[in-house]
Amino acid sequence: EGDWEHVTLRLSNASHQPEQMCYYQHGDAHWIPFAAAPKAGTQPVVYSSKNGHASYWTAGANYTEHRKVSIGLAGLEFFLRNDTADGGQTLDCSKRYQLVDASYLGKQAPPRPRWVDFTGRWGASLNAPVDEDMAHKVLVAALGPILGNIPVVSALGLIVGAILPLFAKEDQDGPMAPITDKDWQGMGARKTIAIADDEKDGDDEKEGAPTRSTVRYSSRIKLMHVGTRGVLHSHHSRYPEGSKQQQVTAYSQRDDNDWFMVKRGFSQTPLLSTEHSQSQAQKVKYHDVIQLQHVATAAYLHSHDFKSAVSKQQEVSCYAGLDGNNNWKLVLASNENSTDFWRMGDKVNLIHCGTNQRLHSHKLYYPDWGFRQQEVTCYGHRDHNDNWLCQELI
Repeated sequence: EGDWEHVTLRLSNASHQPEQMCYYQHGDAHWIPFAAAPKAGTQPVVYSSKNGHASYWTAGANYTEHRKVSIGLAGLEFFLRNDTADGGQTLDCSKRYQLVDASYLGKQAPPRPRWVDFTGRWGASLNAPVDEDMAHKVLVAALGPILGNIPVVSALGLIVGAILPLFAKEDQDGPMAPITDKDWQGMGARKTIAIADDEKDGDDEKEGAPTRSTVRYSSRIKLMHVGTRGVLHSHHSRYPEGSKQQQVTAYSQRDDNDWFMVKRGFSQTPLLSTEHSQSQAQKVKYHDVIQLQHVATAAYLHSHDFKSAVSKQQEVSCYAGLDGNNNWKLVLASNENSTDFWRMGDKVNLIHCGTNQRLHSHKLYYPDWGFRQQEVTCYGHRDHNDNWLCQELI
């Protein structure tokens, strides 16, 4: 039985200097600028999670595999927790390593080990039932036969047995070979994480440091609220009052419901097909009017005259239709006259074109019907809670 855990260091073809680091976790991958990666001297540091071996760039509790179970208007949420810590034990990969592939060198490449070309699964094919009995066995293995068999823990096994199918499949095959992964050839999606201004070490401003990515039309992005670090989020659940449209929240965890696609603003006059293809390739500039389409549901970030549920400010929703209330004017928070390109990490404001109010969030939370997530509104009085930044970009 085997498993593959790895990180990727991407070099610039022009300068031959490190540009980005990619950290992998359970089928997901996150790129960060090399300048923002933690280092011991000049070497980047990777934190490996306890038991799961996922890779992270910080120590602490890290949550993946987010699942939701809706129960009427309420719901339950579950995660896998990947703990990392600076325990003092290190593995210095610069002292012991094996070169397994340099095929880009052509005829000059050294031979690679035969196992590299194995394209099967690195593990047995299993068909394990995911039920209460399996959950009980897991608890006994974790707690020991005495604690694992007391009535309270046995009852807990019933609960765990109901949760496990959310994360596990019955056909649990071993992992695929690394050579079958698109990242083996360097073709993986370039999803990048921006580090907020107060987390940067300043290296990204030095000569020769990597340039921050520019947002383009059709880019997929995650927007982080600067004040609370919640990420703009939506899901299929609707507001029980107000517009009864799709909920928009700021979410402290991370999942695929955080992705929005950047599109040009809605117009009653559609672009010709050639104009459309050209506009979608362009970089986004400040003062552009844009739409943000929620990737998972295809609805658009939207606002209108309805009151928000908690603070009674202006409601923000996601709306499946096309109209002018999907339009937002993008401005740079530090200089609203700027017409520069939108870059990751810039603090920005989104001004709703229909009402002239700004996308806003704060430490107020929806009740159970909103999964206790953070309220997102439009606010007519400008303050620091109007600031957002593009944190991830594909």
